[in-house]
Amino acid sequence: MVGSLDRLRETTFGMPRASDEPLSPLLEEPASHPTPGEVFGQIGLVFGICLGLGLLARVVVALVGVY
Repeated sequence: MVGSLDRLRETTFGMPRASDEPLSPLLEEPASHPTPGEVFGQIGLVFGICLGLGLLARVVVALVGVY
């Protein structure tokens, strides 16, 4: 009886399953956390977009001021 407990595996919802039984797509393990490189890449992307929009705003204000 104790050996059968070793074959059980818990999903994220706590439902025991045998180790060779496939999980349904809704019960797959959640994705891992992002790496530090991915976080810094996303922060850099947001920073670059903000700088680009600020530059675009300055150009538009300068063009409107000319006319």
